Amino acid sequence: MISEFLSVLEALLLFVVAVEEFVVRVFKGGKVTLPKRLRDIFGVGDGDYVRLALVEVLKKEDAGWVRKKVS
Repeated sequence: MISEFLSVLEALLLFVVAVEEFVVRVFKGGKVTLPKRLRDIFGVGDGDYVRLALVEVLKKEDAGWVRKKVS
């Protein structure tokens, strides 16, 4: 009974982390960095493939941040 509860709890925690949103900077060649905390949680290493979704593009201009939603 306790092990079943822990399995459900672990699944819920992974779901919460999986839907977490974060902002990354795009570097030369289109490279981005996945936050270390998430790499550690999911065991992501060099050469692994990760499925991502582009939600919004943020550009810093003199007047401030410009947001462009991706639909």
